[in-house]
Parts: sequence; structure tokens; C-alpha cells
Amino acid sequence: MRTLRHPAPKDTASPARRATRPPRAPRLRRPEPVQYHRRVLLQQAVNAVTLGSLYALIAIGLAITFSILDVVNFAQGSLVMWGAYLGAAFAVGLGLGLWVPLLAAMLLVGLLGVALERGSLQPLRRRRAPPIAALLATLGSATILDHLILIVFGPDTRPFPSPFPVRMVEVAGAQVSTLEVTITAIALALLAGLQAMLRRTRLGLAMRAIAQDGRVAGLMGIDTDRVVALAFGIGAAVGGVGGVLTGIYYNSVDVGMGYSAGLKGFTAMVIGGMGSLPGAILGGYLLGAAETAATAVFWSGYRDIIAFGLLIVVLIVRPAGLLGTPEIRKV
Repeated sequence: MRTLRHPAPKDTASPARRATRPPRAPRLRRPEPVQYHRRVLLQQAVNAVTLGSLYALIAIGLAITFSILDVVNFAQGSLVMWGAYLGAAFAVGLGLGLWVPLLAAMLLVGLLGVALERGSLQPLRRRRAPPIAALLATLGSATILDHLILIVFGPDTRPFPSPFPVRMVEVAGAQVSTLEVTITAIALALLAGLQAMLRRTRLGLAMRAIAQDGRVAGLMGIDTDRVVALAFGIGAAVGGVGGVLTGIYYNSVDVGMGYSAGLKGFTAMVIGGMGSLPGAILGGYLLGAAETAATAVFWSGYRDIIAFGLLIVVLIVRPAGLLGTPEIRKV
């Protein structure tokens, strides 16, 4: 039985009308699944490295002070916040670009750290106060610094746009911003400079000697009070740079960022190992990767759940941290 085929309908429109018709839109090709997932993975890896660089800067400042005095400087988050506000004041208020606010925040917050050590911690050391007294002193200093922020800058959130033009660069199919590249490069350069300073300078050698045994270092002729003050200044200065970069990354600064920065920096230091500088860097990048993965797979509300869940798992498996040394006590 023969099948009847209907002829295709003819276009009865006039030639002039056919000429004015808009062209048909081309069919959009669906991206290849492998290439799409590769681009997404690369994009999330860039986000993780950028966020981890910020956490590493905050954590290494805590690790420097803890390795010398065995005291957690809970004012570090407030110093990070001061760096962010000072950076915003110089970059946005005065229009000084990126490098001048960065250097100014590093210098001023470093001096603030030295003043904190001289005013609250050195008198306690001279009186041979217990470690809990120094811990409470850092908490009191953090409260003072937080309220000074409110007095000087006010309670409102301040914008902190990027002080340089931001462009998107395509890398292996993923869109990477020059802002992320700049933040990561500055953080890595600063971390490498700190490692070189600790290993190749007399100040770094003195800091490591005090970290091993402060009493013996003093007997060997090291001015321990001066070195401890400089160590606090260096840790605070690194935190100030971290505050400026954090403000640029999130495009704003607010009075609550000090608490969050201090908590994340402390978590990164504990994950890597208390007092271990390489451990603080490793912990910062692991924490950044965990938060980025939680945001990509679930949503941003799971960031802290995954981050502090990672902290608990590390403490169960290695109580001293990934690169920390277990403490040996004599009984």
C-alpha cells in the first residue's frame, strides 16, 4: 500500500516581505559535560585558593605570637578589622590606590600590635602571671579595639571597592578575575617573605630560639622583650594586610568582620597545628577549600558547618593538628 506524502507548504509571502524577516536564531549547542565540569572545578579551585590565602594570612599572624608566648592572641581579629578600615580610609576616602593603603595599614596595625604587647602583655610577663591572665588580656584588648572602631569610624558598613580596574581573564575555559589573581599573589609573596625572614635573618633566628626556650635564649644574650614585641608587631602587620585584602575581596568592611576573621584564623591555625607556621598556611588553604566546596555543592549556609566539622575531625584524628608536634609532659 503506497503512502501518500503531503508536499511541504510553500512560502506565499512576497519577496520584499521575506527580505525583511529577521534571521532565525542559531541553535545553542549544549556544552560538553566533561568540559563544563572542568571549567566549574577550575573556577571553584581559584575561589578556594583566594579565600585560603586570606585565611592563611590571618592564621600565620596568630601562629607567630603563639609560637613565642604560648598564648592565643584573641585580639588578632580586631587587628585585622583595623587593617580593613584603615585600608578603606586610605583607598576610598583619599583615593591613594592599592599599594599606599596596603603599606600604611601594615605599618599602623603593626605599631598597634607592638603597643598592645607593651601595654598589656609585657607587664604580665614581668610579674610571672599565669598564661590565663595573658589570654584574658588579649580578650580585653580585642574589646577595646572593637569599641574604638565604633567611635572612630561609626557602626555603618563602609564600601571598599577595588582600587584598580578589575577584568575577567579566561583560563582553560574558566573566568578568573584580576582581583583574585592580585589578592592571591600578594598573599603568597607575603607568606614567602615571612618564611625567608624566619630562616635567614637574625631576627628570625632569635624568634625561633625564644619559641624553643625563652629562658635559655635570654641567657644567650637575646633581648627577649624586644624580640617578643617585634614578633607581635609582625603578626599584627600581617593581619592588617589580610584585613585590607579581605575588605577588597568582599567590597565592604563592617564592625562584625573582626570576630569572623579571628575565629576563622584561629580555626585554620588549630587545623594546621598550634604554633606551626607551615601548618597555619596549610590550615588556611584547607579551610578555604572546605568552605568553597560547601558553597558549590550545597549553599553558603553550610560553609561554617563544613569548616568546623573539618576542625572536629582533625582534632579527633590528630589532636596536635596536621603539622603540629604533640606536647610531651613530665609526670
